[in-house]
Amino acid sequence: GVMSSTEVENAINSATPQATETALGVAKIATTAISKAGTNDTDIITAKKLRDALNASGVLPIYGLRSWGIIKGTTTPASLGRGVNVASIVDEGVGQYKVTFITAMPNINYVILMGATTYSTTDLGNYGAVKMGSKTVNGFSIICGAQNYIDVPEIYFGVTY
Repeated sequence: GVMSSTEVENAINSATPQATETALGVAKIATTAISKAGTNDTDIITAKKLRDALNASGVLPIYGLRSWGIIKGTTTPASLGRGVNVASIVDEGVGQYKVTFITAMPNINYVILMGATTYSTTDLGNYGAVKMGSKTVNGFSIICGAQNYIDVPEIYFGVTY
């Protein structure tokens, strides 16, 4: 007998199971809308759909953070509030902190983004500059203060490569 196109499609679908994380099979490629929604766990995302879902259209690539953290600078000793790829925070003295990565950077050509917070309007201007002291593939140091070193309540950093 001759099968209709629907019958052929149903026969193929029933003969070949759907692919899962543990089983081989057929899989559907996600649409851009499905990729952007981020709720479908059965369709496969292509490189272009991933780029589109992350709003990285055009020639500008996306660079994720390789490490980030919050240093609690006024605790004794200074400590890591939260972070990713941070092995340790060492309090090296007033306003001086050393960050060590769990996984080293490929080389020292990474970028450190830093900022600090104050807790009240009377703190404004007391903390001065927050700047990088030294940098290696294994980590970097931070120095806080304009003319004198000073402990800062919270220092935020992100590292990208």
